[in-house]
Amino acid sequence: MVRDFGRLILEGQGYAVLVAEDGVQAVELFRLATERIDLVLVDLNIPRLSGDAVLERLLEFDPDVEVLFSSGYFAEDWCEGGNHLLGVISKPYSQQELVKMVQLALGRRADV
Repeated sequence: MVRDFGRLILEGQGYAVLVAEDGVQAVELFRLATERIDLVLVDLNIPRLSGDAVLERLLEFDPDVEVLFSSGYFAEDWCEGGNHLLGVISKPYSQQELVKMVQLALGRRADV
């Protein structure tokens, strides 16, 4: 439900969104569409692979990949995204919070 909520919000703002049901599918989608993806938003507790494990696998395909993590149970010491981690959004988040975080992340990427 949260995944669909996020997709609807971002598509309503004009973003193209690819959706994965679990970490394994997220990695496969990224592998197939790396050049089309500007930002990855992944739940830290995504099924089948943790958010950290997803990031580790994505780095194999694109060493410059950047992500936003989200979680309802987030603790700063749970993830080690290094320079690839553009931020963390805590669930539940509002429409405004999600859009703002995505805009900030994409803006930071454009500034580099």
